[in-house]
Formats: sequence, structure tokens, C-alpha cells
Amino acid sequence: MKTCCLVWEIPVIEGEHYNPIMNVIYMQKAKKFLNQLNRYFQNKNMDWKCVLDRSACTYNEIFSSENQAVIFAPEAKTRQWLYKKEIQAVSIPKYYLDFAEYNEGKLDKIAIFFMIKLHKLFVFFVTVAAFTTFTACSSSEEANGTDDSSLTNAPQTEVYIGVDILNNYQKVNGLTRAFNSLSPIADVSYFDVKVDPRLGFNVAPNKYVNVMKNAKVYTDCPYITLNKDKNFDFLLSTDGSGLRTLIAAGDTTTATVVNKLTKWCGRTNPVSPTVVEKNIHVIWYLAKSMENGWHVNGLLTDKDDIKAACDACKNEGFQEITFGENDGKRQLTYQQLADYYPAIYNIKPIDPTLLVDIHQQEHSSWGEIKTSVHIKEAKDVKVFLPVSIDYTVEGAESAALVRYFEKYFEVQDLDAAIGANVNLTIERQATGITINITGVTKELLKALERRYNDGLTIEIHSYYKLSDKEGKSDYIAPVWSALKNSTVTYDGDMKYRITSAFNSESVEN
Repeated sequence: MKTCCLVWEIPVIEGEHYNPIMNVIYMQKAKKFLNQLNRYFQNKNMDWKCVLDRSACTYNEIFSSENQAVIFAPEAKTRQWLYKKEIQAVSIPKYYLDFAEYNEGKLDKIAIFFMIKLHKLFVFFVTVAAFTTFTACSSSEEANGTDDSSLTNAPQTEVYIGVDILNNYQKVNGLTRAFNSLSPIADVSYFDVKVDPRLGFNVAPNKYVNVMKNAKVYTDCPYITLNKDKNFDFLLSTDGSGLRTLIAAGDTTTATVVNKLTKWCGRTNPVSPTVVEKNIHVIWYLAKSMENGWHVNGLLTDKDDIKAACDACKNEGFQEITFGENDGKRQLTYQQLADYYPAIYNIKPIDPTLLVDIHQQEHSSWGEIKTSVHIKEAKDVKVFLPVSIDYTVEGAESAALVRYFEKYFEVQDLDAAIGANVNLTIERQATGITINITGVTKELLKALERRYNDGLTIEIHSYYKLSDKEGKSDYIAPVWSALKNSTVTYDGDMKYRITSAFNSESVEN
């Protein structure tokens, strides 16, 4: 049995693990892909098994004699240190997953990798020769680092747009206006609340009341997965900041919830004089994916979080709010709740600073310049890469306008669809490459922040020659010298970094 290692945790620095929150998110995705791949191996009777890397991509561990192949998660494209010559030169076969393969379990290309490039099955190769010829020359596979192209087949300018925190990127085709739905959702079976007894509603503190029908939640949000009991998925967010990214559809307004509770239960009990009526709202604090579907629980209170509400009840002589099943089954105090679900997830406001990362990479017959632009304010961005037309690779040599992209996004914000035309022009001019990004709106960014707690990331992949036609003049050094003088035009706070796979130099502000 041969072993391939799935490198799923690819930190900025080799061997340094993510923080515990991000570890849980990324490991869940890695295990899902791992299970899909191992099932494929089993179904095809292939002498392979895939294991998870536990070393945070430590060089000596992933390329040890125990592994006969190494598979990298898509994040490898953004980790410059993985492009060091000593890593790229290692003899162990390497495969760089794209986002469709990793997130959606599309195994066609990686199946070719194992069945042909590793197994060397001649008969199978003849059968699928036409398919493999196509994939071997495709720009998407080149971008994944297979390095088997000639200069004439080097990819033209490529653009990816998505959400950085989820690595949810989609390739954008030139001269197209594509619809991009970022809205995978699931139905909610129970959407219930408990009620702060200080508010005067005639509801016992250990009772849940169903307040919403036909509710929906997102299934791809960056929330924490806690495995309890039968390995169900739980999200605890005691101040509601985590669950604000989860709720996709349904009437969550305070007025509606209060009206329903008043109609069904009445508000006839004494109201605490400390209650601030205008602050009454529902904290959606717990989501559970269970055998009978999704459950979402909340607390109606005038406080900002559960602990404050519980403390107020105890201090004022009211019965303490408890959490758990109805009818006295497994009722938990706030402290017991926090102990039972030890991860309390809070979303922090995102930093609006524009982030730009420019990196020089190497492939076998051509070089790559990857420009990542992370946008969190509705402002135009212009990036100029002073790499002259003498060095760049872009199909027809006479093409001045390399690409024009227009991308439409739909991001669900409760019941609203937020659309935006994100326009990119990439011009290969005599003196360099100019990237213009316009059309990012406040509405789009607000919806992305609520949904993903992230901004919009755009990746532009440009390509350059490694040498002249005679192979005498090395272009790597002059391209790097030019890149170091790249400029970013932006009306706001920004940070940028320019690096190369060929040296330890960097330019950053």
C-alpha cells in the first residue's frame, strides 16, 4: 500500500500551526476531501491510501520516505516559501489541488494523476489519450504547478475572484459576464428562542418557543464546528456574532418575535425596572446540524450577550435562564453551557486596509507573477507592474489590451441579493502591466462582511519568459528588478508586499 500525504494546513511560515479556530475550520474541509479520495481509491481497487499531514507542512515530514506522493490544498498557491528551488526540485510527485477539486470533490484530474502519471498504465493511457492531452495543456493545470508545458502553451492572463477566508475562488473567463452565486443554504427544522424572565413574558426560563417557519442557514460560513454526542455539528456564539453569518433567510426582526411571543404567551409577569425596552432583541446563540435537520436557538433579552442576561436575572432575584432540552432534560446554566461547548466564537470587525501581495514564481518553461488584491472598501485600485513587453508572455505579441473581465456577484444578506459588477482591465503595455479594478460597491462588501466576515480577493496571474529565444539571457533577475518598483494607486490605507521565489528580498510598506 502506497501512501500519499494531503498537506491541508499550509501556514504562512513553514511548520507554524494555525490558531485553534482556523484549525478546526480547515481540518473539517481536509477530512471531507480525504474521505472522498480514499473512497475513490477503494472503489477503483488502487493500492493507495491518503493520510493527513500533521506537521503544518514541515518540509522534512511531508517529503519523507513514508510518502510516495504529496497533495497540496489550494492555499499552496499563496505560500511563497513553497516555491523554493529545493522544494520544487524534490523527486516525490507533487499535485496542487484547485478549489473545485478540493471544495466540491471533483476528482477527474487527480484520478489521471494517480492512474497515469504514477501508475503508468499504458492501456488506460491510450483510452484517455485525448482527455489527458487536453488537461496537460490546459491553463488551469499549469497554474496548479504540473510544469509540463512548452512556452507556446504557457497560460495567458488568468483572474480568480473569491473570498479569502474560505478560499472560495472561481476562475473568471475573459470577456464574459458570469453569474456567481455564493449562497449554498439549508432548511432549518427548528428556530426557537428562550426568554429573559426580566422581560415579563409568561414563559418559563427552561422553555423554548418556536418563532420562525421556513428559515434557512448558510452551510459554508466560517463558523466553528464542535463535535458532541453523535458527532453532530454545533456552533456556540454567546453574543450572536458568529451566527450573524449563518442565518440566510427568515423573519428575524425583533418586532415580529416580540409580537408572536406576546400573542402566544402574553406579557403579564412583572417587568424588571432595569429592562431597556429599545434594546430588546434576539441573540441567536447556538446552531446545531442534527439527524432531524438544522436547529437554531436564541435568547430574547435586552443585553448584549447571554452571560450579562443570566447575571442580571440572578442579581435581581429572577429564576436563572437555563439552556438545553425542554421539560427539565439536560438543562444547563450559562457556565455549564460554556463548559459543555468550550469554544465561544466571536466575529471581529474587519480591518479596512487594502492588502496587495505581488510574488514572482517559477515554472519549468515560463515564470509567473501572482498579484493578490484584498479589497475591503468600495474604492478603485490600480496596480502597475513595470515588467516590459519584452519579458511577458501573452498569446499574440501585438495584443495591447490583454484581458477585460466583468464579474457579477450575488451575496445573500438575509432576504436581499446584493449584486455588483466588478470590472478588471489588465493591459500589457510596452512599459509594463496595468491592472485596474473598479465596480466594488459598499453593498457588496457589507454583504460579504456579514456573510463571511471577509472582503473581496482578486488574484491576477501574469506570465513572463525565463530567458531569451536563444536561452542565453536569464530574465529572472531583470523581471525581479522591475517588480520591485511596482506601484499601487489607492485612496485609502493600504499595505503591500513584493517577494520572489528566487531570493529572500522583499519590498513592503
